[in-house]
Amino acid sequence: MSASRGRPFSLDMSGTIFFSKQLAQIFSGIFFVLSFALAQAAQVTAGSTVMMSVTADGTAPFSYQWKKNGINVVGATAATLTITNIQSTNAGSYSVQVANTAGSTTSDINSITVTVAPASIPAPPVGFDWQGYLARNPDLIAGYGYTQTGAWSHYYNFGLYEGRVFDNLFRVDEYLALNPDLQTGLGSNRQAAVWHWLMYGETEGRFGRVPLNFDSESYLTRNLDLLAGYGHNKVGLWLHYWDHGIFEGRVFDDLFRVDEYLALNSDLQAAFGTDRQAAALHWLIYGKSEGRHAHF
Repeated sequence: MSASRGRPFSLDMSGTIFFSKQLAQIFSGIFFVLSFALAQAAQVTAGSTVMMSVTADGTAPFSYQWKKNGINVVGATAATLTITNIQSTNAGSYSVQVANTAGSTTSDINSITVTVAPASIPAPPVGFDWQGYLARNPDLIAGYGYTQTGAWSHYYNFGLYEGRVFDNLFRVDEYLALNPDLQTGLGSNRQAAVWHWLMYGETEGRFGRVPLNFDSESYLTRNLDLLAGYGHNKVGLWLHYWDHGIFEGRVFDDLFRVDEYLALNSDLQAAFGTDRQAAALHWLIYGKSEGRHAHF
């Protein structure tokens, strides 16, 4: 029995895209009908939600297994498969196998191909180091070219979710964790966090990440009383050092002692006075790489 087709797809008010298709098959005299919510082909925008569902009419109970490119989707064993925040990695051909005591049937393996189209994005901010991004991710040049626009498009749509970086000052998840006011306002919206850092955060003097040279595990080893309260949380340990440890004489390595650093570097003492936080930040970002002495 051939498939009958309804509308290829529809969009509800919430922005969720539904696809519809029907299949019918006979197993051992039992009439088994699939109402299969898929389209032959659909293009959706990155970040949207796609819902695929199947309704079986026949002898219950039914079992379900969704497949992508012919491979079982782990955990996708319900009548509905929902993909939220869809990205390019979700693109492929989807099908579903439905079975009952009479047998099983699988939709055409090529029944749907989801093609993710990147959403429109704002122009790259001045603070985005596109050359640094491509230098750290040379695999992108073939597909996106050696251009600011191409680099920003990849980072904003994909790279920030893949853990790619463009400099040593910013890590998006750490930025949110280090700035609770932003976490309250932005939640876990990484794109909004990136935009805030590039437009405002750096000029406001916010931490874009835990400083590269801060050894959180060494800090914890030297201060085991912190284990119960902070565990191995890198951000939490840094905030403890910054807010408390630096004033309590706690240390994180064998190279740096904040008061000695100021005493050994008269130019910094002239600039910072007795400001331990400014001195520690200078060491972590500049002083160590400059080869300054930081310990008697």
